[in-house]
Amino acid sequence: MQSGRHDNPIQSGSIVAALANNAIGIHNFETGRKSGIKLKNGHLARFLFPRLKRDRKMRPTKFTKPLLTVVLFSLLAGATAFAQTHGSVLFALAPYPNCGAPLAPLIADKHGNLYGTTLSGGEANDGCVFELSPSATGWQETTLYAFSGVDGNGPRASLTLDGVGNLYGTTAEGGTYNRGVAFELSPASGGSWAETVLHDFGGEGDAAQPECNLVFDRQGNLYGTTTAGGAYGNSGTVFKLSPSSGGWTETILHSFQGGISGPRPINPLGGLVMDRESHLYGVASFGGEYGGGAVFELSPSFGTTFAERVIHNFSTDGSNPSSLAMDKSGNLYATTEFGGLGFGTVIELTKQANGSWGENVLHMMNGNDGFWVVGPVVFDKEGNLYAAAYLGAINGMGSVFMLSPTQSGPWTETVLHRFDFQFPDGKDGWGPHAGVIIHNSKLFGTTSGGGINNDGIVFEIAPSHPKHLLVLNEELDGIPKNSVRSGQCPANSQPRSQSHISVILSLAARYPVSPN
Repeated sequence: MQSGRHDNPIQSGSIVAALANNAIGIHNFETGRKSGIKLKNGHLARFLFPRLKRDRKMRPTKFTKPLLTVVLFSLLAGATAFAQTHGSVLFALAPYPNCGAPLAPLIADKHGNLYGTTLSGGEANDGCVFELSPSATGWQETTLYAFSGVDGNGPRASLTLDGVGNLYGTTAEGGTYNRGVAFELSPASGGSWAETVLHDFGGEGDAAQPECNLVFDRQGNLYGTTTAGGAYGNSGTVFKLSPSSGGWTETILHSFQGGISGPRPINPLGGLVMDRESHLYGVASFGGEYGGGAVFELSPSFGTTFAERVIHNFSTDGSNPSSLAMDKSGNLYATTEFGGLGFGTVIELTKQANGSWGENVLHMMNGNDGFWVVGPVVFDKEGNLYAAAYLGAINGMGSVFMLSPTQSGPWTETVLHRFDFQFPDGKDGWGPHAGVIIHNSKLFGTTSGGGINNDGIVFEIAPSHPKHLLVLNEELDGIPKNSVRSGQCPANSQPRSQSHISVILSLAARYPVSPN
């Protein structure tokens, strides 16, 4: 089952029908990923293959530069309705250069600027880091940095912002060994940004292919995961980068080992969260006791080593987790791509007095509301949770949804937006590959496809009750958290009646993707 670059993404009905044959294949030319999915131990497992390289022969000359178009349009969407939304274009411009296929959540600074990464774009078509700045005439896009291969290739993760305005991130490819880098971007003179490669991954016995964001501790060290490399072959690692006067030093804190069916977890696809005691938590997308992935904890042990403990194994409650978030009480929230009813789940893990972790399945997707949940989740001040679905909903194009707390059991779901690239004016996105953030009382996110050029959009959702929304990445005792929940929503509170969504940037990759 394949889709060309301008075809619709896989539709929900097609996926369900294919599951009867116990195996499906997905090829997404926007993200350059292949996914083969097959049933294992009663649940779904996903196998990722290396990203297809852009066909260099398809490049235009440097004098034929396709335009990146910024569009701003409004959509009035019923929060409980299943009907498709509609909108009109309010503003369009064509800046340069062009970046396309964003796969990661955005971040925001205190001035209201948004920052993100794209898989493609730039002179070498190896991906970009971009900034969106609000102005009186709309959002202005600036490409801060375009990768060229030796300095990184294919950023798939969100950025991390330090206290003085430097940006930190990873690329899954490129660098000395072509197995990824960790990088820092610093403002330079004339409005430009300078890149410093903090570490080249992929040396002998080293970690490889980071697809995660980086997190800081109080001492200024950075932590992250890789999906490959390590002491036991290609099962992935957790690493630490420590600054010094001579540069940054990498330490591998843990190397995963085992098989795709378990019993040990492997392939940590999501990033990390850290608690007050400097314990690290993450998700492994494969392995575990039942082969559907696991949530793990790494605790400081002796010297530079961390001790691993599996605190949850996925089975019928979900499979192939891809993100993890922590609230200010230390509860963990994971999203899964499959499992549950077959379309992914959102779960909560709460630490018990005896040190074990109790689980509450907050929601099982049903396909009509979305398929393949992506995060990390974020919370508003009333305790409502927000996430996205990569596929499903209208024409299999994904959704953004809210879960509201209940007294016990599953939470109440409200679908805020179902993406539909088949708008009359064709401006909506499809395929959000990451969750949303909350900034200035609005939700912001990206889609990997759709928009005027079918290379993704940046969108904004304004709630009917903006005062309830809490800014993302609130700091807890100096530790930036992926999400912080500051309160619970009363059990009898009503979900929002409507939301207002705007597409603020429609992305165009500089060089087209070859469908061959």
